[in-house]
Amino acid sequence: MAVIKIENFGGEMPSVSARALPDAAAQENSNLFAGTAEFRPLKSDVSVGTSVAATKSLFRIDPSQPWITSTQARSYVRGQINGDVNKRTYYSIDSGTAQPPRAMDITGADRQLGVPLPAKPVVTVTAVDEVTWEEADTFCYGEGARSIRAAIAAHRMPSGASQHFQGTTILAGPYGNYGLLFPSNAAVPAALQAQPWCLVAEITTARATELGLEPSPLGAVESAGKLYIPLPCMAYKFQLNTATVSPALAALLGPDGTTPLLNTNMIETITNAADVILSVADYAQSERNELDALAREFAQVLASASTVPPGGTAPGSRPTAPTKPTVGQYSLEGYGAEGGNYVRHPDWVVYDAALAAYELAMQTYSEAVVAQEAVKAGVSERLISMQQRGASLIRAIEAKGLDRWERISRENSEIQSLVTTMGGVTALVPYAVRREVETRFYVVTFVSDWGEESAPSPVSDLVELDQNDTLALGLPAVGAGGSYASRAITHWRIYRSNVGSASAAFQFEVELPIATTSYTGNVAASALGEVLPTTTWLEPPADLRGLVGMPNGIMAGFTGNTVAFCEPYVPYAWPVEYQVTTEHPIVGMGVFGQTLFVGTTGNPYFISGADSASMSAVKMESNQSCASARSIAAVQGGVLYASPDGLCVADPTGVKVVSQGLFTREDWQALTPSSMFAMEHEGVYYLFYNNGTKGCLAFDLATKKLGRVALQADASYTELVSDTLFVASGTSILAVFGGETRRTARWKSKRMTMPAQASMAWLKVYGDQTPAAPVTLRLYGDGTLVHTATVTNINPQRLPSGRWLEFEVDVESQSRVTRVVVAGSTQELQAV
Repeated sequence: MAVIKIENFGGEMPSVSARALPDAAAQENSNLFAGTAEFRPLKSDVSVGTSVAATKSLFRIDPSQPWITSTQARSYVRGQINGDVNKRTYYSIDSGTAQPPRAMDITGADRQLGVPLPAKPVVTVTAVDEVTWEEADTFCYGEGARSIRAAIAAHRMPSGASQHFQGTTILAGPYGNYGLLFPSNAAVPAALQAQPWCLVAEITTARATELGLEPSPLGAVESAGKLYIPLPCMAYKFQLNTATVSPALAALLGPDGTTPLLNTNMIETITNAADVILSVADYAQSERNELDALAREFAQVLASASTVPPGGTAPGSRPTAPTKPTVGQYSLEGYGAEGGNYVRHPDWVVYDAALAAYELAMQTYSEAVVAQEAVKAGVSERLISMQQRGASLIRAIEAKGLDRWERISRENSEIQSLVTTMGGVTALVPYAVRREVETRFYVVTFVSDWGEESAPSPVSDLVELDQNDTLALGLPAVGAGGSYASRAITHWRIYRSNVGSASAAFQFEVELPIATTSYTGNVAASALGEVLPTTTWLEPPADLRGLVGMPNGIMAGFTGNTVAFCEPYVPYAWPVEYQVTTEHPIVGMGVFGQTLFVGTTGNPYFISGADSASMSAVKMESNQSCASARSIAAVQGGVLYASPDGLCVADPTGVKVVSQGLFTREDWQALTPSSMFAMEHEGVYYLFYNNGTKGCLAFDLATKKLGRVALQADASYTELVSDTLFVASGTSILAVFGGETRRTARWKSKRMTMPAQASMAWLKVYGDQTPAAPVTLRLYGDGTLVHTATVTNINPQRLPSGRWLEFEVDVESQSRVTRVVVAGSTQELQAV
């Protein structure tokens, strides 16, 4: 005798033969809820809308909104935005020609995701025509000082008597004339009047003769019985012509070209300073002292010099020679035999005595004359020496005077000192501006009507301006093309650098409506606002696909073999710095916990992190590639997806094929994995496929129970708020399991082999069956249908006689069944 008791209506194992199936496994499990061991038929579906044919994506923002169906595969992600009453939602277009991701909300908005960055802004600076402090300083101590110096140089007192003496005042010579005549004296001969540097001594010709003076060596001129002797002793005095230089200085203009450089007090300061610098007492006092002594001595020599030699006497009159006697000198006296004596004549004796006296007197006279001539020659030489010394002293004074003149007429240093003395730039150029020059760069961002701010434009060219300059910054165009209206741009914000380099922080200056096409403000640096927060907030890549939502306000998408992440809680901003690259092209992505599963054409990846900036990627050792992006669905604790080898689970332990033992690769491939799409609902993974015939598998990950659902679909969507699974089937949108009736479910057991042929006498079904919803039970013996029973209650039913080695139980019903018992005897039935 034998008993068959079925309490666990297990799942299918398509790759296992009917005899080899485990006890609880089924040859067929159809339209049963996979999440329970009971025979629990799924509810029927109900049509809730229409869709386009061949729909690949199905979505609605919330139950109050219309359905969105598309023949394109799309990925929808609800935004994680605080206070978002419009339920903003983002989606990527995952099939067909690459298109940028988009954003929509319940107001009907549907636009490209992201805010385009502006083109490079053009900044124009209009400089105020002003004289800066630096320019004024350069002018005052440069061109201004040179112009003052040039005016002084052009207005020196001309050469003439007035620059040697004025009246009886000698400007650069002796302190007095000491009886000497000025060249302007009418008595002075014209030849000497032309020598204004000389005082002139006037002596009589007799005195000149007395002194033995010759006019020519002394440069003297004889006139009207008098001799006029010059003494060079009055140097030319370098002097500023105050009468002409003052107007010239007053005519000088400042650096603005219109305002006088100097006022009356400054001109007086300059002329007074020039007088001090050119003061003879300051630079030639010793020479003047020497000239003064020289003039005094020159006058004294001519007035009182004596020709008597020192210690001697004057020669007097020249001695007169005695007259020779006219008588013979000798006469013979006493001439006789003995001879006679010659005797001189007395006149000759007297003559001899007179001649001796004459010769002595003549010698004395000659000696006196020679001594006197020597004295006279000494006077002349002395006068000539004084003339030469006077001339030398004049040259020395005039050389020093010229040096002083050149200090103020050829060198800027003296004038620059005067500029400082007069008060420098403050006094000479009071209108000079201390220019507070700023070196700036500007960037612009766009702001959408949703308050989304773009990444900054390229940095403007460097601009320099001061506090008085005006600036004009034009509204940039949309950098990537398009228009302000098409991208919903309503405002633009201006940021500027607060330090003069392109790498400095940019701070907020102003926000303007897009209708304002130019900005001319100039906000002080201290009034600038926050630092630009959107430096890296680029639009998402134009071909971004596979959008998924992650915790902490993060969205992820992919393009090629690159995973991109948005700025946390800023779904329109996708910094390049946050991108992660995989080895193989990406097929699709899913999320469990804080981990992003990345299915590729090769090894899968796990990418995790609490922030977009700190994502870390791990390439999994598993080589289970992803066969279909639409097959990826999150389940409790992991992600399920279709690989070429079977159904895989990605969870914290790694990646493994969970359908192993259910499907062989051959059987799995027969379902065409690339056609698969899936959705999780009530803990069950519903996998749709199309291998020429559309079908649906139901898989419970916890129990690895596999069933089938009589449901053909092109797209699916689980709505969490209503906890409903929706599918697009044909042109209808169905609320799966949303009907009031139940599907007709069917479960067929394994082929159970008895130890020996057995006869089954009774069957009993424990369930909710009624006459209106009976249970149809089919019993197979050795592969042949031997009995079909319609069970409407829980009472046992007799079975026909017969003996079989192998049995199969096939249950079909819309009612819930807990247990099925098939027994060979009444006792066995009662014992169960």
